Parts: sequence; C-alpha cells; structure tokens
Amino acid sequence: MFRRPQGRSTALTIAVVGALCLPLSGALPASATGMPAADAEIQTIIGADAPPTRPFGSHPVVRARGSALPPGDAAQADAATLAAYTAWKPRHLVAGCGAGRYYVDASSSTPSRVVSEGQGYGMVVVALMAGADPAAQAEFDGLFRFAADHPSEVDSGLMAWHQDDGCASIPGDAGSATDGDLDIAFGLLLADRQWGSTGTLDYRAEALKRIAAIKRSEINPTTHLTKLGDWPSRSDAAHWFATRSSDFMTDHFLAFQTATGDPFWGEVITATDALITTVRQRYAPDTGLLPDFIVSTNTTPKPAPAGFQEGEFDGAHS
Repeated sequence: MFRRPQGRSTALTIAVVGALCLPLSGALPASATGMPAADAEIQTIIGADAPPTRPFGSHPVVRARGSALPPGDAAQADAATLAAYTAWKPRHLVAGCGAGRYYVDASSSTPSRVVSEGQGYGMVVVALMAGADPAAQAEFDGLFRFAADHPSEVDSGLMAWHQDDGCASIPGDAGSATDGDLDIAFGLLLADRQWGSTGTLDYRAEALKRIAAIKRSEINPTTHLTKLGDWPSRSDAAHWFATRSSDFMTDHFLAFQTATGDPFWGEVITATDALITTVRQRYAPDTGLLPDFIVSTNTTPKPAPAGFQEGEFDGAHS
C-alpha cells in the first residue's frame, strides 16, 4: 500500500495560491546583467528563454464579479506575491539530480526529499511567474524533466510520488499520487500557453500524454471520481472506491476537456460536484467542509474511518 506524507509545504502552497490569484508585475532583484545572479548563470549556459505571451503584470484574466481578493490594490497584491516567490525560490527550488534538472525540495515538511505534489506545484508556479523570473522556462523544463525521470512503477505515464535523498524513487512504494499528476499536466498546459510548443519540449504533446494517463489510471471508471493514485486495485475495494477531496481540481478537469475535446472530463466534473454536494449536505450542513478522505464512493459516500490512509484524522477536514 502506498502512503502519502501528512506534511505539506506551507511556503510552497503560499507561493502557489499567490501566483494563481495574483498575477505579478515587475522583476526579481537583478544582478548587473539585469537578472538574479544564479539565473544569469543559467541563461549563459542554455541561452535565452522564449518570451512569455502572458507575462506577470499583464493581468489578462478578468475576474468574475464577486471574486474574493485580498485588501489593497493590484500593485500591492503583486508586490506581496513577488515577495513570497522571492523568499520561496532559493529555499525550495533546487538544481540537481542530473543535468538540466530541477526539483522542489520538500524535505522540510515531509520525510521525502521530493514529492510529485511539490513538482506539480513548482511547475504551475514557475509557468505563472514567467515575465517576473527570467529563468522561468529553464526551471519549468528542469522540473518536468525530473518528473519524467521518475515514472510510477504502476503506470509509467505518471510520476512516482516520492524520491529519497539520492534522487531515487523507492521500490515498492513508487506508485503515483493523483494531485501531483493533475498539477504536472496542468502546468504543461500553462507552459504551452505561455511559451508555445515548438521548442525543445513539446509541452502540449506532453500534457496530452499525461492527461491520457490520468484518465487511464487515476480516475475510477465506475464512479468517474479521482482515485488516490494509480496503485489501488479492484481487489482492494476500500481503496478502489475511495477519493481525496484535495484532488477535486475541477478547474484542471475543465482545462483537460478543453485541451482534449474529450467529454469524459465533463463527466468527472459532474461526478465530483455531485459528491461534494452529497457529503456536505449529509455530514457538514453548517460548515460545508469536506473530509480529507471519502470512502464507499460507489454506494453511500462517507468520511473515511480513522487510520484509513494516513492517521486518526483521515475522516476530518484537513
């Protein structure tokens, strides 16, 4: 049985949320060459990145009326997000484990050096940071190459969920984790939109391959809900018909449907929304909160019992 770490990288989560909600303007602190010293060295080695089509500060997305935003104007929000990214990057984004490779160091909050969730977060973040971080494309490519270097031992189209200090996936515990793969695929779609797919990496083609693998191995064919990864088997009904609410990334599913033209992803959104409504009405009518894990998704969905996957609070909101 594959088990996920309970810890999450708070600093990285802050950077992701900020980058998603608050497009950046300006640039990172620069060296004499006009970019951070480490990034300038990278650019000398690999050459200039393609210019982003949606650089931070352009604010191309019109937010829906009633969207929740932090206090202050856009410039203040941009500055706060830029500060979070500038603090996060030198602490967690590491060049290593092979030439041209990057990984997100998750060791401060998990027992593992790298987790696929962190790689996915990192790919989303740096794609969104293009225009503020001059090395964003090189970093993105390195993060994806690391992910591609560590395929799941169950479905090689997905990433093994964690790696040790020696950059190796752990044999016997190298299945996938759905949230990591969802963000990796979504990050590739962002990269295609940001830089196009005519360079060294065909981001769109890689995204479509990952999306196909997610459909094949991380979506339950009966319920159309996300599985915990590619490792639950039909013979293990308890995990086969279980899901995790933090994987309910309906915006990603919509992006996958748009990219592929496959109506299957609309069915996943419908099934996910229905499950959310059922569990909220039955178990949290006052708060609307969801439990971390949900079991019996093929019959009567309910919060997971204590000790189902990670600990005594598996059935609580997390």
